[in-house]
Amino acid sequence: MAFRRNGLELWIPRCVAFCVCVGSPRFINGQYKPKARDTMRMSPEERQELDDWAEKEYPKSIRRMEASSPFHRIGKYLIIIGILAYASFVIFDISILKLAAIIFLLAGMGMEIFALTKYFKSLSHDN
Repeated sequence: MAFRRNGLELWIPRCVAFCVCVGSPRFINGQYKPKARDTMRMSPEERQELDDWAEKEYPKSIRRMEASSPFHRIGKYLIIIGILAYASFVIFDISILKLAAIIFLLAGMGMEIFALTKYFKSLSHDN
């Protein structure tokens, strides 16, 4: 649900039970400040069902993150080395450092893409 105010669109979550006029004092600095009655209430059964689902899915999520973690770590280190190589190029003006920085940054980004691909593939192969 979107409202326009001063040429900007304000997006309101669908859990808001009713529409509120844009000029309302509940719009502060362009943000909607819901009251407690506007938010979705959960029954104890729904809350328990959500807790059970989270307990069931949490170990799967941890396994997925651990599977892609080594690639993510390597990618992060390659990007940091690339940034340091570029900073060294700027300070010392050695042209080989610029090439090394580009290579390390591209390799780091490639490794991060591989880690994300591995993570998202693990989401589609749910056990």
